[in-house]
Amino acid sequence: MDDVSRIIVSFGLNAAWQAPVIVGAAALGCRIVPHGTPALRHIVWQGALSMSVLLPLLAAASSAAGIPGLDVASSDRAHRWLESSWRWPLQLDALTLQFLAASFVVMCLARLIHVVRGLWEVRRMRRRARPAGDAAIARLGRACSEAFGVPALSIESVAGLVGPATVGVLRPTILLPEAFGDQSDDDVALAALAHETAHISRGDYAINIADELLLCAFGPHPIASVLRRRLEQTREMACDDLAAAKVLGARHYARCLVRITADAHARRLRAPALGLTDGDDLKARVARMLSPDPRSSSPGSQTVWPAVLVTAAALVSSRGVVQPVVSPIPAPQSASTIVTIERSHEVRATSPVTPKREPLTRPAPRWRRNLPPPPPPPPRRRAEPAGDARFPLTTESTAEEPFRERTER
Repeated sequence: MDDVSRIIVSFGLNAAWQAPVIVGAAALGCRIVPHGTPALRHIVWQGALSMSVLLPLLAAASSAAGIPGLDVASSDRAHRWLESSWRWPLQLDALTLQFLAASFVVMCLARLIHVVRGLWEVRRMRRRARPAGDAAIARLGRACSEAFGVPALSIESVAGLVGPATVGVLRPTILLPEAFGDQSDDDVALAALAHETAHISRGDYAINIADELLLCAFGPHPIASVLRRRLEQTREMACDDLAAAKVLGARHYARCLVRITADAHARRLRAPALGLTDGDDLKARVARMLSPDPRSSSPGSQTVWPAVLVTAAALVSSRGVVQPVVSPIPAPQSASTIVTIERSHEVRATSPVTPKREPLTRPAPRWRRNLPPPPPPPPRRRAEPAGDARFPLTTESTAEEPFRERTER
């Protein structure tokens, strides 16, 4: 359990700092080349999304390299690459590691449930859809399929739909609101069908599903919203360019786009359905149609700087790996060890022992280092006592007293 949690936390921690570095490099590259076509910028953002998921997976693989049965670095080249990266160990106890892993998985599952609900809503719309019986819509659909070189379009109407949308991978279908042909003139209907046909010719529905699944891997990271918004903007602008170039002029298409999105901008379709109102940048789309940049017509080296910056950011980010490490749990102590430790604490509390200070010794001066050692001092003689203090000596000698007594007699 700890090994799986370590892999999940390693992916989340590395995605937390590697994805912003790559996204920042992609944004800087698009800023340096502002006149790049939306189709090429969409490819740049697709590469940024792929790198933002791939690098944390490699970091998680480096964490799984030491786990038996999960050694993904089987080749020598991959093993050398994992060993040469800069590892930043992060000490975590087992409980914190499992909590972080569980929280990250729950948030990723919440995003995945959102995508599944979108797919379920698309399925419900397709069940409620009815073939569009308007002859004018069928005629405009044949004109769009011939202009884009795609098979015959399947055009259906759905009650309650807010705007035109494209769904389906194997059998792509264009869904229109009910009575769309009666409420719109031929130019507006042609612009809507041309935009959705551009999605079909580019295969945007399948790519959008893959993007949404990859974005689920970021969990609660706010970089997922930034990537989704950039992908939607560049995708819709690329389809606008195709629709304006294949069917309508840029200015006429811009006027039709404003009329279509006037009533549908307040509500958006749930992903992964592709609607004409996706991107939340209608003003920028219309301004780009009204004042096209002549430099964007020649691709040339438009993607050189974004691609170079994204690749450089990916290489720099791949050299650093945040690796969570489980803190070791101390071994349980026996009863005798605990009693010994308690007794030693009691002895220290009752009879503290003051440390002995060693005398400071200064080195001898340089002029005395080569002299012979001094001779040892002579032994001291023990001084004998002069007399007993209890019997003090008098002036006359005690030995003469018997002689005086005999003489007197």
